[in-house]
Amino acid sequence: MATVLDLPKRGKNIKTKGCTKCKKELPVENFCKNSRHKSGRDSWCKNCRSKATRAWQIGNPERDRENKRVQKAKNPIGYWVTSSLSKHRCRGFDIKITHTELEEMAKKTTHCVYCETELNWSVGKGKPGHDSPTLDRIQNGKIIDKGSSQIICNRCNGVKGNEFGDTLRRRLEGMLKRI
Repeated sequence: MATVLDLPKRGKNIKTKGCTKCKKELPVENFCKNSRHKSGRDSWCKNCRSKATRAWQIGNPERDRENKRVQKAKNPIGYWVTSSLSKHRCRGFDIKITHTELEEMAKKTTHCVYCETELNWSVGKGKPGHDSPTLDRIQNGKIIDKGSSQIICNRCNGVKGNEFGDTLRRRLEGMLKRI
């Protein structure tokens, strides 16, 4: 296991690092960046940190809820980005967009591209409103990247469903005829 004396300044050129929790020597990519440590990386590996965080959340549900509420209020767009990417990752999508890229896209998107409704980035309780932002896969593939994704309102994403292009256009034209 590497000691602090063996490590170059701020983690440059190190390939492995020892986790102080599980005592395993792991590739440096298995440790989150942390500028407070001399190595530039966290002292616990991502797996150990994740398990400890989850255990704390289970043991402290009220404080966890309050922390999340505060985080939502401080940065609703950032919270939405984290939540959207997490939900899509859990559903098996291949995420090829970074948190920063999606957050930049979200900050530039103030209105739905289909109906021009102003998006409501505030996060409330319960189900999302019709004007809540959603991450839309333009071609409905399994990859989420900058070129195949856009942010639209919840209502339009629900109407759109899994259709796109000419199929979506025909469906919407049929809906307009019935009005």
